[in-house]
Amino acid sequence: MAAVLGGEEAVEIEFNIEPGDGRTPQEVFATLQQQLADPFSTLRRSEFGQYCTQAVLYSEDAAQELSQPSKIPIAAPKPALPQSDVPAKEILELQEKHRQEIQRLEMLLRERENISTHAKEMWLAESSRAAKLGESLERAEKKINELEKNLSQLSIMYNEASQELRQLKHIFGNNNSRGSEFGGGGAGAPGGSSSPGGYARSIGAGSVPASQQLKGWLPASPSRNPNLVASPSARLALDTSVGSLGRTMFDDAVLYEDDLMQIGIKSRYRDLDGELALFFGNKSAKISFHNFQTEYAIKEDTLLRLSMTTAPAMIEAGTQHSQRVTATCVGPYLEAPILRLSFLLSDNSPRRIQVRLPLSIDKFLDPLELSAMDFFGVWRDHDYTVNEECAVVDIAAKFQESSSLAPLAKAVCLGDVLKLLPGVDSNPDNLVLAAKFSSDTVLNLLVCRVEIGSGAFRGKARVACRSNNSKLSKAVCTLLQNKIAAQNANDPGK
Repeated sequence: MAAVLGGEEAVEIEFNIEPGDGRTPQEVFATLQQQLADPFSTLRRSEFGQYCTQAVLYSEDAAQELSQPSKIPIAAPKPALPQSDVPAKEILELQEKHRQEIQRLEMLLRERENISTHAKEMWLAESSRAAKLGESLERAEKKINELEKNLSQLSIMYNEASQELRQLKHIFGNNNSRGSEFGGGGAGAPGGSSSPGGYARSIGAGSVPASQQLKGWLPASPSRNPNLVASPSARLALDTSVGSLGRTMFDDAVLYEDDLMQIGIKSRYRDLDGELALFFGNKSAKISFHNFQTEYAIKEDTLLRLSMTTAPAMIEAGTQHSQRVTATCVGPYLEAPILRLSFLLSDNSPRRIQVRLPLSIDKFLDPLELSAMDFFGVWRDHDYTVNEECAVVDIAAKFQESSSLAPLAKAVCLGDVLKLLPGVDSNPDNLVLAAKFSSDTVLNLLVCRVEIGSGAFRGKARVACRSNNSKLSKAVCTLLQNKIAAQNANDPGK
């Protein structure tokens, strides 16, 4: 029996099978063939295992043994396979290289895993940072939008202030070129969204101005005309308590004086109440006034109520007596009351004096600050248009001779009860004013415009007053005419 191992340089091993272990040669031959075929057999795993992959086992007596029927047939020998030409040393070196390559690949794999883990951590960190940056960016965009909105509002306010400043400079500046042609019904220039400041006021010693900003009393403007507000004739929710709208005015004046008699007045007004002290002085050193009587004539006694103390029956020479009068205004009225005096001189000759009290409706008005939109909204409202009172009056010489509009502007404020609104009208020669008459049950608004004429109308002024109360607009229009013309409002004939 022989075995051939290897390839071209084959190793042939011959061996004999000796009897003695109880197995036949055919059984031993079959066992060897099974071990050569089985890669996990003892023979294949021995030091000769690497040479057994191409080993061929054959028996010289195979033909003879197979011919015997009592024997186990032995497989015919297979043709020899090509034997490996790689020496065992090179195979070991190749195996070591493969092992080292596997280790290198495993190390690279671990490095890749570490890099992947680190990249994932960095991605999570960057994602969190990106989310925070996104939130910061969103906050910054909101802040930018707010700043842009504030900038837009500041721009509007700046334009309004610039327009107001231009008119104030025009009012207090040179007056040689002022004036404008009277045009139309005085609708005025289109009002923007300006919110002009007030005219600088100086009520005087003892005066307490009250500034009550009017909020929410005019609805929003219709979209068809942004300069026209809805009718303000609806009831307005305003606080009319003393201290919130109240302001106190003091007036000291000499109403009448001749060679015998001097009549003076001291008055104080707060809200809709007034207190007057009338002083009657006898300037004569020898003549006394007998049967002294006072009478107060009021055409609209339901709108203006007066109560007074008893006047003295006699005023001796060189003395002065007083009479206190309390006035309560119920609603707008047209004419101020008239004081009539009658007394007898020492020779029983009668004397009569008649003078109008400075108790006009303006004593019970409060200044009202309006934006251009609100002013022209009220100005164009139907309830106010139908009650318009207007007149053209000659401007007094003292105003024409002035180098600026300031004296005239101060005069038409009627002692600061009408609020001058510079910058509301685009024409700086137009003086725009506003006031309100408020009680517990009613609120009457008043808007006025004084246009200074030029050219053919130089030296004249057009006065227009509108209110939701016809008496209020008419009374104030008359007062403005007297102020512009510098007429004596205390003249009973006026």
